[in-house]
Amino acid sequence: DGEDDLRLFAALQAASHAIETICARRFVPYLQTCVQPVSRAATEITLETDLLQLISIADESGVIPLNAVEMLPALASASVLRRIDGGAFTGNLTMQGWWGWHDSPDSLWISANDTVRSDPLDFDLTVLEVVSVEGEDARGHAPRFQAGYLIRIGDELMTVIKADSDTHLLSLVRGAGGTQPVTHLRGAQIRIYQPPRAIRDLALRYAAWLLQHPEPP
Repeated sequence: DGEDDLRLFAALQAASHAIETICARRFVPYLQTCVQPVSRAATEITLETDLLQLISIADESGVIPLNAVEMLPALASASVLRRIDGGAFTGNLTMQGWWGWHDSPDSLWISANDTVRSDPLDFDLTVLEVVSVEGEDARGHAPRFQAGYLIRIGDELMTVIKADSDTHLLSLVRGAGGTQPVTHLRGAQIRIYQPPRAIRDLALRYAAWLLQHPEPP
């Protein structure tokens, strides 16, 4: 019911925050522009935080084409950027991107097999109508929406705080992860965040413990 959803949402939020604090690492993706100083010209720099996807990059010489930069390691969140066009990074480096750690960034988002039914979902609305709360997502998992899920429509992230299987309505926190609430048209595709498996399992176990022990030791 609604009260159980809110308790589960609060427990998952607390568990996620605790895990990120202990690990000193962000696992939930967020959109941000970061500035990192480069003390001297370098063809390779170590990032101060984990990078999932680079949207744009510039230094004191101007905008750097994305195809001139290699993200390393290639199959996980990047901790290093390397110039592969013969140039070098100089001065303050301004990077816009999706940040956070994931062991497989290509599987960060999966299709919910669902779309926006609200007509439209205005930027200031916090309740979203979907086709089916209980249907299967692209992995074949059901229900496809639950309290605590992070969903993505376009470039906006939203956190589900309640999923009503009778009305097929999701109660949301809009503009999560540094994104801005915008209007989404009926039929827009919905994607679901897939955390690293080990982090997901740990968060679920810790959240279950918190539900049984509301007062921390």
